[in-house]
Amino acid sequence: MLFLTGFLRMVQIRILANNRTIATVFGGPETNSCEALETAAEIGTVETVQKLLNAGAKIDNGAPLYHAAGACPPGSNPHAGLITSSKEFDGARISVMELLVKNGARVNDKLISRHMTAQYPIVNAVMAGAIERVKWLLSEGTDPDMKGQFGSARDYARKVSSDETKRVLQVL
Repeated sequence: MLFLTGFLRMVQIRILANNRTIATVFGGPETNSCEALETAAEIGTVETVQKLLNAGAKIDNGAPLYHAAGACPPGSNPHAGLITSSKEFDGARISVMELLVKNGARVNDKLISRHMTAQYPIVNAVMAGAIERVKWLLSEGTDPDMKGQFGSARDYARKVSSDETKRVLQVL
């Protein structure tokens, strides 16, 4: 809880900094970043994400849906082996994803990065072992055949995925 309180405080400073003292110390608010919203989408609650949106955070400045789709349970690493997210964990992220889509996030948006990434929310969800999130994204019209640096969601599922995810993506 202490971490979340500190996180919310950081978000308040980054998003709501109007005070000249804070602006002087931190160099002013970064108005074109989506970092706080992306972090909240990945580890925060619907309420936290809503507060950031109400405070003026812009979805188009980043990829919060991508981060929510690929959130992994604490202590897991999609690059170290197969992950299976619980329905409860997935449900919490789906609530955030629904809010983001209602506020303009698009399920087929590509993450632009100089780093090797999954690039699409659906591929990120498959990597996270997030079966419920994969189902939700498909129900929202995402294209499982869009190819990024890790291939498409179906390509990745064929290589490293649970049988259930393979069935959902029709590759089993």
